[in-house]
Amino acid sequence: MRRKTEFFRSINELKLHPEKINLHPKSRTYNNDSLKIYYNELLTTYSKYASKYNKWQQITFFYETGLVQLSLELTDSAIISFESALLLLDKKQNPKEYLRLKAELAYAYRESSLYKKSNDIYNEILQLPIIQADTNEQMHFKYFLSENYENMGEYQKSMEMCRQLYDHSLRMNDLANASYSLIQLGRMAAYLEKDTSYFEYFHLANSLAAKSGIKKTIGNNFSSTAYAYSHRAYNEKALGYFLLSESYKQHLPVRDYLYCLSGTSSTYLKLDSLEKAFKYAKKSLQIASEIKGYQWMNESYQVLADYYLKIARYDSAGYYLNEALKMNKLSGSERNTANIYRKLSMVSILLFDYKNAYFYLDTSYNAYFDFVTKANNDKLAQQRVESDYYIHKARIIELVSNNKIEKERNKRLAFMFAAISIILILSILFSVLRRRQMKRLKDSYYSLVKKNIELDALASRLTECETNPERKIKSENIKDEHIIISKLKKMLQTDNVFTNPDLSLKTLADELETNTTYLSAIVNTHFNCNLKTLINKYRIEKARKLMISDLYKNYSMDGIATEVGFRSRSGFYTAFKSVTGLTPTIYISTYKLIISESAPEHASESDSVS
Repeated sequence: MRRKTEFFRSINELKLHPEKINLHPKSRTYNNDSLKIYYNELLTTYSKYASKYNKWQQITFFYETGLVQLSLELTDSAIISFESALLLLDKKQNPKEYLRLKAELAYAYRESSLYKKSNDIYNEILQLPIIQADTNEQMHFKYFLSENYENMGEYQKSMEMCRQLYDHSLRMNDLANASYSLIQLGRMAAYLEKDTSYFEYFHLANSLAAKSGIKKTIGNNFSSTAYAYSHRAYNEKALGYFLLSESYKQHLPVRDYLYCLSGTSSTYLKLDSLEKAFKYAKKSLQIASEIKGYQWMNESYQVLADYYLKIARYDSAGYYLNEALKMNKLSGSERNTANIYRKLSMVSILLFDYKNAYFYLDTSYNAYFDFVTKANNDKLAQQRVESDYYIHKARIIELVSNNKIEKERNKRLAFMFAAISIILILSILFSVLRRRQMKRLKDSYYSLVKKNIELDALASRLTECETNPERKIKSENIKDEHIIISKLKKMLQTDNVFTNPDLSLKTLADELETNTTYLSAIVNTHFNCNLKTLINKYRIEKARKLMISDLYKNYSMDGIATEVGFRSRSGFYTAFKSVTGLTPTIYISTYKLIISESAPEHASESDSVS
């Protein structure tokens, strides 16, 4: 094994030349059996000669051992190895070695799902002087940071970092990383947006991945796209993408393959393909157990619990839920805790164990409250309120349907009273959260829509494209440019020629009896924009009027887009956001909000005038 030979040669050199220490990155893709033999030899050698090694030899030994442990998925041991090496190293005297050890330690924490610890180290690394002048290295570590923020539920931070990464990747013509950044942006948008326009992120990412030709990226993108469709309950589409991802399993790292298996098992369960769901969950659990992948073990246990719930084996469902709870704690994740306790409460009701049903229900409520408080996220708070409502509702229905004997009647009434009281409290909380949500919406988009409304009132929405009479284009034997401008404005403003989806520079040039080069120059000079932008501004101006018109109130966004000359919904959305700063959905909802809020004010003004 070449790696072993080179390593022991470097260890011998460090005995006389410690300045030759070089902790460089190494590949993690090795034959597993050969690596296990090498690992055992490393442990035996260090145990035998540790007392004779100098500091530099020990650091190198710990580093190599940690790398091998990471390759073998022994992440807990790798953390110990890297931390041992850092204790021997002087940060100021050996900045490169310090950076390399810190980077591997952060990666090991990340692989152990200890995302906060991992991010603390990555943020420290970004402050190191050796990194400050190297943009590519900064972006390398920001990839890991953005993933960690996503796993921690800090979606806004993750999105901000993803945008930086996407722009950088495009500048470097790195299609694979650009594709991955789009996937992350799509995942974040799925958490934060109500419409489904974020699917465009995934489809564009898949296109970039295909162009890159990197099979690992293609396979991972299919998994992420599948999860996006699953999130919106398009389960058949989700399953198709999961199976496509699985066809690339030989190119996927083990954790990425687990990501695919976990989603596949959950989707089969949603489609009531119970035996296939069970098969994939068992396969995922076996692989996750071998590498101590607590997050994936947790998800596999939950799928198995749901499987047993569906076939009415409640004892088995309870067992797997308790196992999932253990794995959830080991992974350091708090996102699933409340959901697991909620299911345990349901199982306890089905087993007529009402004492534990109360306990798990209260624990679920507290877990939701604690997580929302830490995350400080209104959307999550709303989800918690809705989930709690259904928890209590389900509990009441289950207890009533069990038709308990008369001696349980008083307990049931007390239980129902408590549940109704909690629902009333939650309703009040929901109302408060709703007001906060509307305030946030108003703060975010009020000024943009207000500006559009004011421009409507002044009838000057398109004055940015008014002609500049002082500008001239020198030309010979071509119709006077002012005549062309006048005709062009009539065609756009009076004839509404822009509603023709086939409208082009050539079409207009022929109609105006000139050539495309001259027409393009006139538009750019006198309207401060190109012809496409000018036409889109007219289209969007008309679309905004149609959207608030009673005659078109039953039209869909696709219908509006077609009416003003767009061929596709995506093209309409892109142009609309470019012109107004908002998506059509957000624009019209905020417009209605502002109009409704200003109505009393306008009414009072008219009353005073009269």
